[in-house]
Amino acid sequence: MLLAALAAVCIYGGFFNAGLGILLLAFLALAGMTDIHAMNGLKLYISSIVALVAVLRFAFNGTIDWYHGSIALVGVTIGGYTAARLAQHIPRNWIRVGVIVYGIVMTGYFFWRAYG
Repeated sequence: MLLAALAAVCIYGGFFNAGLGILLLAFLALAGMTDIHAMNGLKLYISSIVALVAVLRFAFNGTIDWYHGSIALVGVTIGGYTAARLAQHIPRNWIRVGVIVYGIVMTGYFFWRAYG
């Protein structure tokens, strides 16, 4: 069951990537992990693998806009590295609450935009 859920999350992430981090954190929590710092590190590792596979697949298909993709790559690399370094200095409960609040706010926002 967990493997099927991870496969579904990774397939989604390979095509859309929006919200992949939140989905991976939810998956890792369902898998029984409780240490948010360990979950965040594993989330970043899985996200990197998903992105690498997606880039290779789309590159071989010729469907990547390399100019804009390179700009996004630089931003994601800097942001991911910085966030991982800063997260080590934030209490675990604050991160957990922040992730939950962020997920709820974004869900509400997108629901309102689509149906409001």
